Parts: sequence; structure tokens; C-alpha cells
Amino acid sequence: MKIELDEFMLKLNKKPFKRELRLIAKEIKQKTIALLKQSQPSGERRGSHTASAPGQAPALIDGLLANSITYKVKGNKVTITDGAYYSKFLEVGAKGTGKSKSGTILERPFMSKVIDEMRDEITARLTKAVMEGITTK
Repeated sequence: MKIELDEFMLKLNKKPFKRELRLIAKEIKQKTIALLKQSQPSGERRGSHTASAPGQAPALIDGLLANSITYKVKGNKVTITDGAYYSKFLEVGAKGTGKSKSGTILERPFMSKVIDEMRDEITARLTKAVMEGITTK
């Protein structure tokens, strides 16, 4: 038995993929902001502060951390950042802090927590977007 196929090419329309990247980035931003707002201790009045426990999302103090989240889609890549200078210290922890340089900040993940929770959904959505963009010509 012999099977012959005409030559064909697969063509990828990147628009569905880029659109989905933007939607996912926006959703990560929204969910991260919601997580930070949930971490505000109930009944706490503005100006007072109770630190979050290590491993939990940072306590919302003035909103700078939440308001500094931005995303950018360029090509087939998305970059989500938090511009607050202390965001990385909270996300992954830090050693050698304070005036004595002997302090330690234990990690209080917030953005990575949202991304980890969405990982399977992100994979499925991006796969679907790629498949949607494939055409034969």
C-alpha cells in the first residue's frame, strides 16, 4: 500500500497567541492585586501595620506593591513586573538587611503564588491559542 500526500505547509498566525498572552498577563495582575488585598488584616485601620507571616502574601500597607504591577507583551514573550523597590525582597526573601546588615526577610510570595496556581490553566490556554493560529497553506 502506498499513501501519497500533497505537499503542504503549516502557517502560524501569532495574533491569537499574543492576544492570549495579554489576557493571561492581565489576569495574573488582577489576581495578584486581589491576593494582596485579601492579606489586609480585617479591622485594621489605615496607618497601623501587622506584618504577614513568612510564606503568606505580604500584608497590604499603602497599596504601592499592588499598584506597581505592570506587564508588557513583546513578540512571543510577556514580562510581568512589580516596580516597588522591595517587591523582590518580599517575593524571594533577603539577607543582610537593615542598618546592621544582619537582618533577614523571609519570603512572602505573592506573584509566584498566583502564577503557580494558574500554571496548568496557562499551559492549556496557550496551547489552544497556538492551535487556533495554525492554518495550512
